[in-house]
Amino acid sequence: MKALEFVPRSFKWAPPGVPSRYVSAKVVSIVVLLSVTALILFTLVPRYSAFPSSLPLLNPEIHYEETFTLPVSAPNFSIPDVPALITALQRATAVASEGRDTTFSRKAKLQWHQEHPCRARAELQPLYNLRRIVEDAAPNAKWESVFKEYETLHRVCTQSVGGDLVDYFATRGNTTNCRFLVAGIAPGAGLGNKMLSMVSGLLYAILTQRVFLIAADTLVPGILCEPFEGSQWLFDPQWKVTPEYAPGRQQYWENKDEFYKEVDSALRGGEPVKSSIYGLVANDEWCQPGQRFFCSTEQSYYNLVPWVYINGCFYFLPKLFAIPAFRPVLEDLFPDKLALTHLLRSAFLPSDEVWRRIDQIHSLYLRNADRRVGIQVRYRDGEKEFNITHKLIIDRVVKCALENHILPAAGAKGVSDLNQTLASKPRYQTSVFIASLYPSLHDSLGETYIRNPPEMEDVSIIQVTRGKEQHFNDEEDKQALAEIISLSFADYLFVTPLSTFGGMAQGYGALLPWFIDNRPTSEGSCQRAQTVDVCYQLPQFIYNCPYEPDLDKQWVMSKVPYLKDCLPLDAKYGMQLITRN
Repeated sequence: MKALEFVPRSFKWAPPGVPSRYVSAKVVSIVVLLSVTALILFTLVPRYSAFPSSLPLLNPEIHYEETFTLPVSAPNFSIPDVPALITALQRATAVASEGRDTTFSRKAKLQWHQEHPCRARAELQPLYNLRRIVEDAAPNAKWESVFKEYETLHRVCTQSVGGDLVDYFATRGNTTNCRFLVAGIAPGAGLGNKMLSMVSGLLYAILTQRVFLIAADTLVPGILCEPFEGSQWLFDPQWKVTPEYAPGRQQYWENKDEFYKEVDSALRGGEPVKSSIYGLVANDEWCQPGQRFFCSTEQSYYNLVPWVYINGCFYFLPKLFAIPAFRPVLEDLFPDKLALTHLLRSAFLPSDEVWRRIDQIHSLYLRNADRRVGIQVRYRDGEKEFNITHKLIIDRVVKCALENHILPAAGAKGVSDLNQTLASKPRYQTSVFIASLYPSLHDSLGETYIRNPPEMEDVSIIQVTRGKEQHFNDEEDKQALAEIISLSFADYLFVTPLSTFGGMAQGYGALLPWFIDNRPTSEGSCQRAQTVDVCYQLPQFIYNCPYEPDLDKQWVMSKVPYLKDCLPLDAKYGMQLITRN
């Protein structure tokens, strides 16, 4: 029996998520709960009261010239397939370059990589290939081609600005012919919510040929590599114009309701409408894009707006498949619906500091294992919930693992049935990696296998952090990402329902996890996920597309057969993509 591993660290964090209980099945109750939660979280985040004097303020007394004209009929912008999307990206790049050579020279490329090192670019994928039981997601050549083309657009646009993106935005720059999407984060959101919201924003930016930028309030630049070769994605590091923090927001950003009024005037009034909207906030009070965002007609008008800002904490990627104008190209681009996995592994790579932690965990505890088991346990109400349910959770994890032949019974005489064909070595090596703020599961499993070790297996139990409290800062996020990706190297994954932390691990790893049944009144121990995709929590299930009568007031999932309700054990109100894997 190998020595059990526990590496105490000073990090204190917990997986992020949405409010832990829904007080009613009625939608109005959910709205109230989210609003109150957002207000509380918002008050906890540092605010910036002084607007930097170096940035020019727009004069509200001056009438700015129109940015674009809203036509009386929606422009057609549907992209039917991947070749058409690549052509659209190339066309946007050509327009932005204005005839300049866009070649990224070998010398410039080498210099950029020296300035932005990222070991994970070369080292992450091979570690998934080392798993001995689970089959990894197949490579996606179409996605790789699209992402490469998008990197070129991103680089050309940021270089064309030629200076400070914030100053370019604040002075309503229009010299590049580029359009931008800024992803912000609702105050108080944890790492999982932040990254899943940004993944959704990135896919939208690619579909609409926008330059994807992240606001400084995400705290993400410290934990992730620069994703776009030759470019940068950080926007507004000093919170000068980010809507949540900048006084005088109305001078820079218009809200979606005013935009829709202009769209309605053009479509219903029969006359083109001149618009001065330059920056548009697309999200609503639900911490996600509003209902009309998911309509083809409205999206055709969004294409006319130079800057769009989405401030969110929800993963809304699945519903992009519900937009008729996007659906054909998305189905061509991701026939297996593994969009989340491909986006995470391409654009959301851990920084070298985070990668060193991941590499250490993998080298010490996972690399030589015949079987890897990842377990993520979160007690959403903290110590109070832990004291009530931790014994229940331990019992159900053990029961689920034994029933599904994932872990051997204590004192077992042979190797567990599922892995007989792999047991070529005298002793089978199983590593169990646990991510939790509490050590009870680690201690219980450790004691079990020390006292009654299986005859033919070595079982190692590893947990690298404990802290009991969730914190929101850069250091917590770094360690959280290290453990998320370490969990994603598992062959078998157990996760806590309604946890974006566990969802990120299943997304990176392309895994179908088992949800631990943490309901005291339930008799089951666990339930297998129906998809690799993460649940889009609290979406609007009904189309609100007033100019598309075949969709308006229709149930979204009735129109898109691979969008399904999330499992009730995971989330009572949610939808997700059903992956083919």
